Amino acid sequence: MQKIIRLQTFYRIIVFGTLTILALMAAFDLFAILSGYDSTRVVDAPLFILGPFAFVCSCFAIGTIVLSFGMMCHCAFISEMPIWSKAAWLVHLFLTCTLGALIYYFCVYRKRTTNKVLAGT
Repeated sequence: MQKIIRLQTFYRIIVFGTLTILALMAAFDLFAILSGYDSTRVVDAPLFILGPFAFVCSCFAIGTIVLSFGMMCHCAFISEMPIWSKAAWLVHLFLTCTLGALIYYFCVYRKRTTNKVLAGT
């Protein structure tokens, strides 16, 4: 039996994976600045080193686009916020795209109440 990934799990993977990649890139940049390493030489690295990292980064880049649209849809159709709050969040999400989606995820989406139906016994 094949298990289908839930949308919330997908969003969680994309958010934390994107933040991890951003942290790794910031750590590499900090290392390059402190050690005097010429970071433009990374392009000269062999493909078997850069290939997997580039593939993972491109998957998370596509995932952040899906996350952005998902957070916009959640804000517009599912959330129970007042109309002015929805409008402000939608403008923020539209103008800041990925960064706005990450902020919306942590500020609104993660704190939502889930409507779970308990099965009667």
